[in-house]
Amino acid sequence: MVDRHTGYEQLPTLLTVREFRAVTSLGLSTVYDLIKRGEIEHARFGRVVRVPKTALRPYLPESTMYVPQ
Repeated sequence: MVDRHTGYEQLPTLLTVREFRAVTSLGLSTVYDLIKRGEIEHARFGRVVRVPKTALRPYLPESTMYVPQ
């Protein structure tokens, strides 16, 4: 189970939209809107959308977790 308390190293390389939402505490509609506008890096596999964990950086406060550069 991925949530906002999951450490960066424990996150999968590609997150589902719901996992991304849980880590960032953004609303599901907001995440989909950001993806649609191209503001969140993502990959599509047919109808499936995955977000690389590196795309979390702009949406997390620096104090939340250690994110390697």
